[in-house]
Amino acid sequence: MHRDFARHVAGLALTGTLLILAAVAWTNPAKPTARIVQVHAIVSPKSAVAKQADEAPLLARRLPLERTARFVVADALIEQARTRLVAIEADPAEKRRVVGMSIDLADDAPLVWQRTTLDDGAVSWRTRIESPDAHYLRPFLTGIVEDAEGELWIYGDDGPARRVAPTASQDPEAFWGPAIFGEALTLEFIADGDAEPDIDVARVSHGFKDFLGAPKLAGTCNLDVNCYSEFADIKSGIATYLISQGSGDFVCTGTLLNDLDGTLQPWFLTANHCVGSNSGASSLLAFWGYETDGCNGTPVDRNSRPTSAGATLLYTETVAAGTDVSFLLLDEDPPDGTTYLGWTTDSPDIGDGGLSVIHHPQGDYKRIAFGSKIPVQDINGLSTNPDNFHFVHYVEGDSDPGALGTTEPGSSGASLLNDDHQVIGQLYGGTASCAEPDAPDIYGKFAISFTNGVGEYLTNGTLPTTTTVTTPVSPGDGDDDDDKFRSNDSGDDSACGC
Repeated sequence: MHRDFARHVAGLALTGTLLILAAVAWTNPAKPTARIVQVHAIVSPKSAVAKQADEAPLLARRLPLERTARFVVADALIEQARTRLVAIEADPAEKRRVVGMSIDLADDAPLVWQRTTLDDGAVSWRTRIESPDAHYLRPFLTGIVEDAEGELWIYGDDGPARRVAPTASQDPEAFWGPAIFGEALTLEFIADGDAEPDIDVARVSHGFKDFLGAPKLAGTCNLDVNCYSEFADIKSGIATYLISQGSGDFVCTGTLLNDLDGTLQPWFLTANHCVGSNSGASSLLAFWGYETDGCNGTPVDRNSRPTSAGATLLYTETVAAGTDVSFLLLDEDPPDGTTYLGWTTDSPDIGDGGLSVIHHPQGDYKRIAFGSKIPVQDINGLSTNPDNFHFVHYVEGDSDPGALGTTEPGSSGASLLNDDHQVIGQLYGGTASCAEPDAPDIYGKFAISFTNGVGEYLTNGTLPTTTTVTTPVSPGDGDDDDDKFRSNDSGDDSACGC
């Protein structure tokens, strides 16, 4: 279906340097006319620095597995975790995109590290954790991980190795490491000396459900974002992310935002029911650019996707108190060439179309849905502050229900965009699905989140009445449905809806 949405192109290429124009407009109460302030940013060329995964000293990786100490998670522990996952899914008040559960490893059975001397004289200490039938594993590391005497690396049987180190928001002696796809992971400490590493794994997340890998996890009515070229300039600013909090792992969607000064700080907008605490935020692992290689094409290799680990929760509101918003600062920058989306505190009127949402349903590759704003709906669970939310259905004009896409669990936190592709809200929940294509979804209003606290960060403490920021680009030349309704007013680690 052809859609004539306005493109919001914010730059032009000039001899390897991209000049980005960010415009900010607000209404001055003393003047009836609008003032326009333009903010310019220069974008540097793409960095030539090699990624960590390309530099791993993995001579020991070629050793036979029988020469690696290993720990196998007991079947009984896996089944206990599965029971807890099923209980979460069965609770009608906690219908979430839960993908894994944390399993505590025995305190009296610390990891065994096996020592090997490498050809260059360095010492390798390796240990392996296996959890049968896991789609992924994620270790919670304790001890002295950052050590001047060596470096810790993690890898699976396939895919790249990653350097393991705590980020700014994480406790340096107790934090969640990277997620490794598959049912086994290997930790390798490359040491300069002979001392055994003082590192342990207190627990491990066992992935009971796949994400970023199994093609087309999401419903068939979802639309591939790469079939809509008018969104090519902004799609990179949307990420799917994994959160490990409480006893579970959840996937949601979030969006990078630009600020008034064009600082390219990695501000990240998502939902409170996904991230409601600093401990949850510090476990965040964002995956960038998981999409197809072309319209309705093949998803890219998930192991090739760059990640950003860790975040600080700067501002949050529950659905009862506000707009179900969480606003974070990522510890690690996104890859070069990633778009930081524009936003506006101007809200659409009832009946306005041209709305869209780019999201990761079920943690699957990037999709898009189109819709229009509808009056407040009586949806069970949203009994407070309905005026704090946009109600949207994915129907416009004479379009057939289901033709314009939908959202699913895993889409939560995704940004609602106006017809200028500016952020005006984030997904709280709703009943839209492929089975109910004209049912409503609910988005917390960005205008209210902005006034209540988010705006302090995006405007450096200066809050104009009505503000619009266009989209710049970060440094570089980079190129079974169930509802999403979540009710989480606690903001604690045990509750997350995605």
